[in-house]
Amino acid sequence: MRWRRIYKRVTPEDIKAFEKNYKHTDEERKDVIEAYRTSKGDMDRILDKVLLSTVDDEERFREIIRDAIKNKEVSEFKKFTKEPKAKALARKKKANWEKEASQKHAKDLEKKKKGKNEELSIVQLFADRNAKRKANFEDMISSIENKHSKRNHDDDLVSEPTEEEFQRIQKQLNKNKEKKKRQ
Repeated sequence: MRWRRIYKRVTPEDIKAFEKNYKHTDEERKDVIEAYRTSKGDMDRILDKVLLSTVDDEERFREIIRDAIKNKEVSEFKKFTKEPKAKALARKKKANWEKEASQKHAKDLEKKKKGKNEELSIVQLFADRNAKRKANFEDMISSIENKHSKRNHDDDLVSEPTEEEFQRIQKQLNKNKEKKKRQ
């Protein structure tokens, strides 16, 4: 691994040191304001875009953004100013669930480490996570398919249009398209 000779391994201590030197700085403030601009005030996306941010940083970010709005550094977005309390509560609930899940996962990893007496590679962790995500995605797609393949009121499955119906619909769409071009 050539890159390992160039770059040292990043440790949890390195991340904590970076966090200490990053949070509450002008650089973080600039990142928060830029995330606010690009996400048009959506706090979920702001928290996703700013490095090392958590739900616990939300109120501090809101203060930074309010000051920037007050000083006319940025425009005011309704997603920010009119965010429903339910959305903020859902964000906090999700963060708590993720925190508990990660702690449980860390405990499981420790048990596996002790049991096998070997380190699990980060590649294996990503592969496990991706497998879980794939299974969740397939479940979601399956439930959507089931939801949208329900029977109609006559208890007949909704059928595809015949060739003649398809051609008629296609002609109508083309006519509408040409009308719009002429206008």
